[in-house]
Amino acid sequence: MYCVHPEHNCKPNVYYLDSFSHVTAHETKVKESLWLIVHFISVLSAGAMASYYESSDDQLEAGKLYKWQFECGQCWMDIANDLFLEAQYSQPFTAGITLYNTPWGAISIDFQKLQVRHRQDVGVRRLSSTHTSWLWYFKGEQGWSQYGETDSQGRCTKVNSATLETEYQRNPQGSYQFNFSSYTYEIRFRDMCQENLSTACKRQVQRRPSYPGTVSPSSAPAYAVQTPLAHSMSALNITPPKWQFSGNGKNWHDFQHRVGTNLECSTDSVLLEAEYCKNPQGSITFTVSGQSYLLDFATMTQTNTVFGTIRKVRRV
Repeated sequence: MYCVHPEHNCKPNVYYLDSFSHVTAHETKVKESLWLIVHFISVLSAGAMASYYESSDDQLEAGKLYKWQFECGQCWMDIANDLFLEAQYSQPFTAGITLYNTPWGAISIDFQKLQVRHRQDVGVRRLSSTHTSWLWYFKGEQGWSQYGETDSQGRCTKVNSATLETEYQRNPQGSYQFNFSSYTYEIRFRDMCQENLSTACKRQVQRRPSYPGTVSPSSAPAYAVQTPLAHSMSALNITPPKWQFSGNGKNWHDFQHRVGTNLECSTDSVLLEAEYCKNPQGSITFTVSGQSYLLDFATMTQTNTVFGTIRKVRRV
């Protein structure tokens, strides 16, 4: 077993968090609450070889937008249920993640450079579909903001993520200028930096994938389900914490996706954990036997939206 610890804009060589100033309440809550218990199941086999930085639809299952892999020797190994890594990688304030007690010891993944820090014998990569939607962020005084979104003062930049991504694809080493509030700004893709050309004020920029919304496992693309071990590459199986709801008496029951039964359920622990990682103060709706429920992560309760029945929920 090993634990996963997200790093929110910490110094590259610090495993425990050392955040920059102006961290929002949401970022702090994620930092304090997210600990994932992970199991490694390693099955070594001769795998398909690929370039370290290659991103190709050819290596992704039908409908899958991404795949995270570790390199060990001459083989790339899939990380099953890698939506946990994806959920953290999609957050602009998460600089990296540290895995403890792995077969290689403590591994610190740098999300900025997409590499394992201080190690030459283990690699990491994220294969990306050409259909991936990329979002662009800048770090302001109140934390991270997405380009094109309205800020707290009702202002909105004319440049948005789609425009920046188009320019970035044209030349990842280039730059892009835009005007906002009588100032001219330049975004340098190579440095991932935004500069006010009049004041020389610089801000950090991030490019992260849009995290897929919650979907039913029965209709989900491959990113929402475990990668099968039958693939030619080796697999690392990640087991998330269990999510349970209280039943009659003192019994607790696991959330389990079920179809074709009288107790059909549209969610399970994997999807609940992914949504929780994205926002521990948020909520999610799901159905059981055709009835709608609201699960509130902040209060750890589920509520029948028709009858108002409330049950306790726990994460173990």
